[in-house]
Amino acid sequence: ADPEMVADGSTIAAENGPYKERPDDPGGKEFAGTGDVAPAVGEGQTREGRIADGAGKGSSAGTTASAQPSVDAPTTSSASESSAAPGTVVQVSAIADRSRADEKWRELTRRSDALSGFKYRVEEARIDNGTVYRLQALAGDKAAARQLCAALKADGVDCIVK
Repeated sequence: ADPEMVADGSTIAAENGPYKERPDDPGGKEFAGTGDVAPAVGEGQTREGRIADGAGKGSSAGTTASAQPSVDAPTTSSASESSAAPGTVVQVSAIADRSRADEKWRELTRRSDALSGFKYRVEEARIDNGTVYRLQALAGDKAAARQLCAALKADGVDCIVK
């Protein structure tokens, strides 16, 4: 053991002024579009999606086609259906309050044009800590569902093909 390092119970006096200071040049790369968006979205607010500069140039034909519903997809958008319709669905939300389903669908159709022309249903599901209501777009078939989900994800809307 070092004789100068004997525990004697004394304290070390701190220097005057702040103990942490932000550097003049913190370094690191700054990316466009970054910020404090996650907390607001987590609290139920919505943020408009943005396309990065140069994104989609040269490949606009592919993205336009994927955003459109397939020929097999339903062509009218109306009120929700509570009965289970045959075919593949794309789940776009799970909410705790059934009365908010119509409002949530309208919100999602404003966020993504990919949902225009699709009907939806609300499926009740019992889980460990209660009941949730699954908001599902009726896609018709698996291919249309995958295409719709890809277009939704491109618009920043989470989804699951079921």
